[in-house]
Amino acid sequence: MRRAQTALLLLGAQNRCYATTTRRRAQLRSLGRRASLEISPHQVEDLVGARDHLAIPKTIFVNMVQADAAHFEAVAAACEALRAAGLEAVPHVPASRFDDDAHAGRVLDELSAAGATSALVVAGNDFDGSEPDVDAVAALARSRGFRCFFAGFPEGHPHDSSGGARLAAKLAPASAGVVTQFVRDPAVLGEWLDGARPAAETVFVGVPGPATRQRLAQMAALCGVGPSVYVDAYDVDDDDGDDALLAPAADVGALADYLGSSEGNVRLHVYPFGGLDAALVFLDALASKGILWEPGGFGAGG
Repeated sequence: MRRAQTALLLLGAQNRCYATTTRRRAQLRSLGRRASLEISPHQVEDLVGARDHLAIPKTIFVNMVQADAAHFEAVAAACEALRAAGLEAVPHVPASRFDDDAHAGRVLDELSAAGATSALVVAGNDFDGSEPDVDAVAALARSRGFRCFFAGFPEGHPHDSSGGARLAAKLAPASAGVVTQFVRDPAVLGEWLDGARPAAETVFVGVPGPATRQRLAQMAALCGVGPSVYVDAYDVDDDDGDDALLAPAADVGALADYLGSSEGNVRLHVYPFGGLDAALVFLDALASKGILWEPGGFGAGG
């Protein structure tokens, strides 16, 4: 597959595998095989086409980042295509995109008709309080048989100080799951998981796929991720320059250390900030061989 080969070249892969225990390799493979991936609607064809060459996730979150009605239709079409390919589609459903409850209901009906049975219900970056709120949209989704996921912020929500209490309230009405924002500090993540796991059906822990330092900084600022040293914490040779892709090997390794021999209701979720190809190559190496791409090649991730 030309795209996969291109991604490998971009990653600077040297096919170097470091020795690791059989148990560790199996643990990383399991994280990769149970992982989910976020895509945009226009990426569905490329994702499905990659199945002949790469191990791709079975759970795919489809983002809904534009406000026009045509984008809603594109998300529904993406869900239908993913269902036809035997994959689970989980559309984003931002409350800020809806004029009122009736509008939200119509979109949810379209997503249901397209085969979606789960939805990630969020406020949206441009939520101003005038639209239906997350609770109202979640209630509409549940009334239509959707399993709801909500956003989790291990470092704290940038605009809501209620934090864990607010998330617990969202999870309380019925069995629901969480998709976390990406976070660099394993101690912060571990403490947050200790509190969130008991109330959630599933917790998807978000990590950024291989991306440049500039792109990671851009997304960290957009998503309210801190502290700013998050991006600087990645090891990369100065000679690699600004175009070098930085991979989440340490993030995944730290999650594996936290989980130990029992993943339970925790799964990995990848944000393809550096492009779909790079994310798929990273996930394929993880799921197929239990190895992690690191700057300069592939490794065992600890």
